[in-house]
Amino acid sequence: MRQVIHGLVSILLWVVFFYYWFLVTHQSTSAGVLLAVKVLAVLVLIGVVLTVLWVKHNERLARRERRRDPRPTLPESLDTDHVGRSVASPGLKELRRAKVTEVSIDSDDVKSYDVTREGE
Repeated sequence: MRQVIHGLVSILLWVVFFYYWFLVTHQSTSAGVLLAVKVLAVLVLIGVVLTVLWVKHNERLARRERRRDPRPTLPESLDTDHVGRSVASPGLKELRRAKVTEVSIDSDDVKSYDVTREGE
């Protein structure tokens, strides 16, 4: 039922939209309307030109300043987390292979990672 109501409201709004366009197109155009159309057209043209120029500028920068060396990899360690708590874990390799990882924080403010291997 909700889809039917949405469809009817949509059709009604499109009818209102086309009715007002019919009213606007059958009116005489004044100098003010023509000036507004010209100003809008110029603004749209300026926006498109500036966007194209900005994209070309960024493409030129990307071609010229391509990184020659890959970013250095940061050493991975699980000694502490981002808020400074000490971490107890089986190791990064084991954590990456684990299907399920349980994270808990005990009363001594130590974060623990416990892994569940397949079949457990």
